[in-house]
Amino acid sequence: MSTNRKLVLLALMAIVLSLTLPSCDSGSPGETNAEVRVLGSSESTTQARSVSSRSAQAFSSGDVYIGGEKVTDKLTASNTTGQSTNNQEFTATVEVPAVERIEYRVEPKAGFVFDEWEFDRRNMLRRDHPSDWRSIMMEILNAIRGDNETISINPEYIKYIRPTFDRGAYFDKSYDENDSDGSSTKPFNDMQALFDFISKESRFDDNELTIKIRGNVDSLDLSKLTESSSSSKRRYWGDDELEIELTIAGGYGNNWNVSSEKTTITNITMPEFNRNTDAEIEIEFRNIKFESLDYSNFKFSDDDFEIDFRNCEVKTLKNARGVINGLIVDEVETSSQNLTFVNSVAPYNAGYKYYHCVITDWSSGNIEGKNNIVVYGQNNPSEEDSNNHYVATFAGYKTNDSTLIEKLMQATPLVEDQVKFGDDDDILEEDIEGRDRFLFDDDYFEDNRKESRDDDWDDDRFDDDDWDDDIFDDDRYWGTDYKNIKVSYGPYEYRWGS
Repeated sequence: MSTNRKLVLLALMAIVLSLTLPSCDSGSPGETNAEVRVLGSSESTTQARSVSSRSAQAFSSGDVYIGGEKVTDKLTASNTTGQSTNNQEFTATVEVPAVERIEYRVEPKAGFVFDEWEFDRRNMLRRDHPSDWRSIMMEILNAIRGDNETISINPEYIKYIRPTFDRGAYFDKSYDENDSDGSSTKPFNDMQALFDFISKESRFDDNELTIKIRGNVDSLDLSKLTESSSSSKRRYWGDDELEIELTIAGGYGNNWNVSSEKTTITNITMPEFNRNTDAEIEIEFRNIKFESLDYSNFKFSDDDFEIDFRNCEVKTLKNARGVINGLIVDEVETSSQNLTFVNSVAPYNAGYKYYHCVITDWSSGNIEGKNNIVVYGQNNPSEEDSNNHYVATFAGYKTNDSTLIEKLMQATPLVEDQVKFGDDDDILEEDIEGRDRFLFDDDYFEDNRKESRDDDWDDDRFDDDDWDDDIFDDDRYWGTDYKNIKVSYGPYEYRWGS
């Protein structure tokens, strides 16, 4: 009987313990640490001490949220050696649920915009995950694709990326409140307010400004930037020494995430600079759709004024000259001559050159250039050349057909010094969406010695980018086998997934 009583007591104790102790099978996630890093501007703050006070740097470009929790106040400035207050890294280690994916969101403050998710720790990824780093890299790239301000990512992978911020403003003419300040939550809805903001920010030399647009715009008159302001009695962009890069990016939807629709600008007027202007101005358009572009309206005083496109569309291109990059063109008027299309979709013309393009409306004739997708329609080519890939149909600039993608990923990389675009050689190093593409450096192409790699390769191009670990640390690509490196035909680089 004594034994039975002991068994009963043990059973009762087990029941009590099961009711009081947390269950290992409750289904609730555990905790893990996420290493958060951001790049942006700082401002000085004063932190009180018991005896004295000390100055500290606080992150000022926006707020950062992990799993819905604001972690901005936990960010501290990292090593500031060589960093400017407009390009400084802040870090924090925060405890988050150990889930498969967690929401990672940024909210820029007024005067700033979110730029991109920078994947800058590929070497570290490979050291941490030597056996499956490739699949993890693809997972990260898929998570950050499109530069959305809200992403979903494995919290363990947060340390490999960092959101970056630029000076800039948001514009949405449909915003119907009177408290616009140019922030993502209170975007400008009036063009004059936007121009006044650009005027104020342009006092900073070497400045990069980004304007993000949601919805369509009837008229964008950038000539106002070189006209006298009625309020200040001076020019927005004056004749003093000025270096500025202005990016006008469209195609944004809810939460300022990239949508499938481009922003349509019906009418656009470009600024005009006289030859006495000591300025270097670069204007880049992203995800914009134009009814027409007439290059005769672009008053280029010299080579210090550039206009670039990335993933933009135009119905009619007029009076164009030189290199056209990142543009989807329906029609090119005969007034445009001596054109070189790069990373573009454009109709065929025997007098044009094409590199990494989709060439439409081709039936016959020589194609000058390399690595293009040539759409021949109903005219089945009797002879194909080795520099291009020929298809009967092709919509847009990319495809989801896995069989076709395998065929498109067999192009030979171009050699930098064999394709001359003046100061724009680097445009071949990116595709139409700004993703990396391999390009042979001519010095190393002729002097193929692995030990001289650090001297012969462009440091900026091969310091810590997509190709560093994947190709150049892999012995089978060196020696006589280096020519096995391949890129994709057409303007879109499929190497990192479709």
